Amino acid sequence: MSTDDLAALYRDALTAIREALDIPYAATVGWDQARAAVLDERLTDTVVMLDGVLDADPTETIGGTSLIAHRVAYLRERLAAHPPTGYITHDEAHAALAHGATWAEAVAEPRACTICGPGCCAPVLGAHHADPHPAAGRTVASTR
Repeated sequence: MSTDDLAALYRDALTAIREALDIPYAATVGWDQARAAVLDERLTDTVVMLDGVLDADPTETIGGTSLIAHRVAYLRERLAAHPPTGYITHDEAHAALAHGATWAEAVAEPRACTICGPGCCAPVLGAHHADPHPAAGRTVASTR
């Protein structure tokens, strides 16, 4: 393995670490506890990957793939399976403000959309009855 190949593997590992730990900031101190729990889970996965990368022989392969690349890919799989959700982000709160929500509405616990159910962006964005649904062009029940 060339030094360029090795440098590329380690650079990819560092990029995966940044992807794991650089998650959106919480909108409020109240939401920061939920963000911290998400970050803690991602940090644990990252440390496991780091241990594996630092302990790996750079020339070792699994099925023709570098062991380092394999461990980085596994971290990315873990991150994809556990995205940073469960809290209102700073950007989400400001998007809700831009759509006419008050600060209290923008940072309130999300309510389920009557069209899509939990996870829909309409309640977070402060959509009103008869407003076009942001995801489907339909209307949403009042969230006020």
